[in-house]
Amino acid sequence: MKVKGGHIDWYSQTVLFAAFDEIFKAITKAAIYVQGHIKRKIGKGGGKPHRPSRPFEPPRRDTGVLASSINYEVVIEKNKIHGYVGVDEKHLKSKSATLVDYGLVLELGRKNMQPRPYLVPSLKECKTKIRNILQKALK
Repeated sequence: MKVKGGHIDWYSQTVLFAAFDEIFKAITKAAIYVQGHIKRKIGKGGGKPHRPSRPFEPPRRDTGVLASSINYEVVIEKNKIHGYVGVDEKHLKSKSATLVDYGLVLELGRKNMQPRPYLVPSLKECKTKIRNILQKALK
């Protein structure tokens, strides 16, 4: 910051870029935290033979493919930062394109199966932590 003849030049571009960078880092940190929470929510297996989860419980791990497909991405679009966490379609194309649908069916249910939500509950459970991460970056 410089003071010249009664006005202050505070290098606004530099300050804005630094703030944007800190917010990007905070959103990345929050996304990684939510990703880990979701993977823990899916949890350990239901034993052998596999015991499926009950309705409205998070899915139980069987092969581990669903849990390993949970990923995050932070992108900048039109001067906005977006953080995404969930089933990574790019990762799954090599394994099974239907797993994206499977993850969605578990979350929302379908005609003959009640939901086994794991994404939305995780996000709700992480809300306070996300808020704390972002507030710390803005201080």
